[in-house]
Amino acid sequence: MDEETGTSSFAIDLPNGGASFIIGNSIQQGPETENSNVMSFGAEGLSNQRNELYFINNTVVNDNRDGAFIRIVPGFSVARVFNSIFCGQGDLLDGQATLLANILIPEAVEHVSGKIEDFVDKSNYDYRLTAVARAIDRGIEPGKVDDFDLKPTAHYIHPMQEQKRIAVKAIDAGAYEYMNLEGQ
Repeated sequence: MDEETGTSSFAIDLPNGGASFIIGNSIQQGPETENSNVMSFGAEGLSNQRNELYFINNTVVNDNRDGAFIRIVPGFSVARVFNSIFCGQGDLLDGQATLLANILIPEAVEHVSGKIEDFVDKSNYDYRLTAVARAIDRGIEPGKVDDFDLKPTAHYIHPMQEQKRIAVKAIDAGAYEYMNLEGQ
């Protein structure tokens, strides 16, 4: 997370590709970033024998105003972007990938209560889902690669903790499975 004042380049940079699994992350790019793309795959040349990207069940918030959420250079063998939430401005993808069951939220919408419709507290970087989030039950089973299960198994709990992730019905899109919390 860049939060408000961070100046990172990419939130995730995989400059030479490779076998890459990005599963169940909360990723935020701040307004002061040095690079307009949030994530980059292969920008310095795909030099690995296996160049596959699996971007599954992530929540990506772009607080910058341009660029792309994900940039993928040509030459990869697999690029799958499934079950993710993309919130903010910018193009979803610069390049090509298989896109399934993703949620695009161009701008965070506020309820009359003042809360963000999809996230518990976006202004404080809490991207857990609210009871009315459009990502609930909107994911698909992400499958496996070889014997590796692509389904996320935990949620991040701030600071530096985790909680087991359990889908109640269909898997939710994004980094968090909706949990009925008091006050939501």
